[in-house]
Amino acid sequence: WMDVGLYLELQKLPVRVAPTPPHTNLTQDTYVFSPFKPVTVKLLMLPSTIQFVDEPFGYFTVSHTDVSRYLSPNMVSLIGVLIALFSAKFFMSDSLRYRQLGVLLFKVRDYMDALDGNIAREISRTHSTGQVANPHSFGWMVDGVCDGIAD
Repeated sequence: WMDVGLYLELQKLPVRVAPTPPHTNLTQDTYVFSPFKPVTVKLLMLPSTIQFVDEPFGYFTVSHTDVSRYLSPNMVSLIGVLIALFSAKFFMSDSLRYRQLGVLLFKVRDYMDALDGNIAREISRTHSTGQVANPHSFGWMVDGVCDGIAD
């Protein structure tokens, strides 16, 4: 409940709007990624490596490539499960090098989990709302099941 209490207190804070330089043609659709906003419960509960490495890298990938045109979020979730299965195979090895490779593969799986959310937000144009769950969508269920299997 401490996280929920912190979330409620943070929601009472005034929103800080970044100043726009004069003579720019920014539209309302312009979104600047920040690992700190908008504040959501999920954002507060993310491990720091996911919040400060995987999520920004996933957003960078989506915003600078056409990956959202070729891969659906559900496809990325399923690829993440496959990577997690390979990672688990390497975790069970007696060799230290294979276990280290398993850790690296699991971080790739974490990146794929961040990427699927960023692709979903890119397709629906909801980056500015942050990581807000939509339990009425099929993708939300697929992502949850794939995360449960992979973790």
